[in-house]
Amino acid sequence: MIEHRVYFKLKSGTDAEQLQDLYSSILDLKDSIYGIISVDFKKNISKEGKDRGCNDFFIMFFKNARFLEDYLGNPMHKRVALEHFRPYVDEVLVFDNEL
Repeated sequence: MIEHRVYFKLKSGTDAEQLQDLYSSILDLKDSIYGIISVDFKKNISKEGKDRGCNDFFIMFFKNARFLEDYLGNPMHKRVALEHFRPYVDEVLVFDNEL
């Protein structure tokens, strides 16, 4: 199983409705792209101040590395990134690991 974590810093002025659009579009990918087991959204609660402004993140679980690779190249993933993620996000950190 692969854990795909995406940490992001929202652009200044991003409102709750825009953030909900971002979340909804990512959740829709789970129903559209085979191999995604789950998607979960989180907020950073650390008080250390070492988050580089990335206070939001989501975690996706994939059945295996092949499904992650398929997801990354999928046109739907690319469309969501371009139309629903990048307009609201300044910085992104991505970490993948095998469980």
